[in-house]
Amino acid sequence: MSLLQLQQIEKSFAGAPVLRRVSFDLRPGEIHALVGANGAGKSTLIKILAGAYVRDAGEIRIEGAPVSIRTPQDALRLGIGVIYQEFALVPEFTVAENLLLGQEPTRRALGFLRLLDRRALVEEGRRHLDALGFPLDAGQYVRELNTAGAQLVEIAKALHRRARILVLDEPTAALSRRETERLFAHMGELRERGLGLIYISHHLEEVFSIADRITVLRDGANVAPWARGEVTEAELVRAMVGGEVRLETRPPAEAGAPLLELEDLTGVGFHDVSLALRRGEILALAGAAGAGQTELCWALGGARPFRQGTVLLGGRRVRWRTVREAVQAGVLLAPGDRKNLGIAAGLSVGVNLTFADLERWQRAGVLQLSAVRRAAAERVRKYGVRCASPAQEIRLLSGGNQQKVVVGRAAERTGQVYLFDEPTRGVDVGAREELYTLIRQLAARGAAVMVATPDLLEAMRIGDRIGVMRQGRLVTLAARDAVTEGALMGALLGAAA
Repeated sequence: MSLLQLQQIEKSFAGAPVLRRVSFDLRPGEIHALVGANGAGKSTLIKILAGAYVRDAGEIRIEGAPVSIRTPQDALRLGIGVIYQEFALVPEFTVAENLLLGQEPTRRALGFLRLLDRRALVEEGRRHLDALGFPLDAGQYVRELNTAGAQLVEIAKALHRRARILVLDEPTAALSRRETERLFAHMGELRERGLGLIYISHHLEEVFSIADRITVLRDGANVAPWARGEVTEAELVRAMVGGEVRLETRPPAEAGAPLLELEDLTGVGFHDVSLALRRGEILALAGAAGAGQTELCWALGGARPFRQGTVLLGGRRVRWRTVREAVQAGVLLAPGDRKNLGIAAGLSVGVNLTFADLERWQRAGVLQLSAVRRAAAERVRKYGVRCASPAQEIRLLSGGNQQKVVVGRAAERTGQVYLFDEPTRGVDVGAREELYTLIRQLAARGAAVMVATPDLLEAMRIGDRIGVMRQGRLVTLAARDAVTEGALMGALLGAAA
């Protein structure tokens, strides 16, 4: 009997179908890999399992019995544990406190009070970790752990709540090879204990090394599962792509001479990257989470240091250590984390559009507020920001309009090189097209533009040249009309051609 069955699951948002009659099953003592391109529906499916979303149609069964999952509490009660890429841990708590959060042991005091029993908490946490064979100190603070350690805490927390079904979403994205091997060893032990594990990953070599079965999601529908030995990497890639994409019919940019050149550049999250970025072109770098494209943009934008290698700007060797130094050199970074790094949420739309270049409106050291307000109103119109007025707080805008402010603010700076990290993250289709237009306008005026994205379709749509990053390395780089989505997907996943 299957441990978990999903039958004909459907889910739509604002009338747009995201899951189309998806069926999936998980057996006891099995690791079942769920793979697919970005936007295929994987995240929506696991959020339905986790109780974050409620399915529109279909049935969920556990050990043959139909169940209702409408809240995260329902999922926990049914023994489903979902471990996302962003951990749900309290850094300032110890490992034991995180494991037993909400279930802490207490002791009687003064005859009627009950107080937290810290000794019992640590002892219970240690017993649980020892039983799992996890090499963790129950008394250590979570903030002191590396990513691999925090991941084990998440798994241990789910198992302490008697999870029988574990969903691991891109668990190796930030792990080293050795840490990945250790995680797989622990997953193998859990499989031997009869748990069912759903494993989501962009790395096909990992899927083929750990999974018993593999299911592909494509455009919200599932492709029938294969046992590991029944399908090749190339066949999986074709199943994920489902045919080549139609590219936008626009001529490639007439790029000029190289403006930014990298020679064997190495830094945090990327290694030995060599490429040239030309005036007037858009270079799109695609890769899964943690593949290195975001980290490269951050280093080039001065937010992280280089370790070794050479950077040439206009033929001259350069090396900046801060964002300010990069900006002074004419290299501008627009971060992908809009909420925490891209906007000042408590300030107005107008302030967010103008604070980066306020020196334009200073006279004898005095800021001309009326000129700033006029400039803010002009930029709101110029970049199509939909808001009640420039005085409206930016936090009240949609994600797409917030992102227009981030891109527009960067575009207003006088720069030679523009670095956009996931510029369309979390925005709708209409806003995405408007953002693409803004980015193309920068290239058209002679700037060199680099776009980091996890979405291959976006890379093919926006890039004049397209590179793929994988495990910190640039594994392919070619002109847009010289590549297919299948070839790029194979490069991203490390699949054999």
